[in-house]
Amino acid sequence: QKDIDKMKQVVRDINDALSKAGNAAGGKSRLARALAQKYALHHHALDDLLWQPNWQPTPPDQFQAAHKALIARDAWILDGVGPWSSITARLARADTFIHIDLPLSQHLFWATKRQISSLLTGKDGAPQGCKLWKASHKLYPMMLWMHREMRPKLHRLALTAPSTCATLHIKSRADLAAACH
Repeated sequence: QKDIDKMKQVVRDINDALSKAGNAAGGKSRLARALAQKYALHHHALDDLLWQPNWQPTPPDQFQAAHKALIARDAWILDGVGPWSSITARLARADTFIHIDLPLSQHLFWATKRQISSLLTGKDGAPQGCKLWKASHKLYPMMLWMHREMRPKLHRLALTAPSTCATLHIKSRADLAAACH
């Protein structure tokens, strides 16, 4: 209960710039939408900056310019990972950093559920001009890489965040549900 109370306090203290990172299918966008509505902040999905139609990568200079302009704004919630330099740039500007770090099995289960739902319904929340199911063959290897390589780096980053940036480490479905409400 003490962890949930601390988490609710961190969420209540969001001022105007929140960055969220974690593995795919962990609830980043769901949480971002809930917090954006609750605090009247603009929600931005990093995938919309990273990908052009048909899952073509945005050229790095174009991504960097769009990302820099977005985090220069006064108020935002940005969810996603992206290049490491973009993560550290967001953290330098954010007043809150949330690391969603559920068990890998949970991420894989929710990713599979989302992929099947996307195929059956056509609704998937992918960047404009992209179909979620078309990236399935890349999704699971990327998730394993995220878990092995990026997860420890994100954890260390959260531990060394500037003192002006509150950090929240969400490790369970209960934590995620509490942060959404």
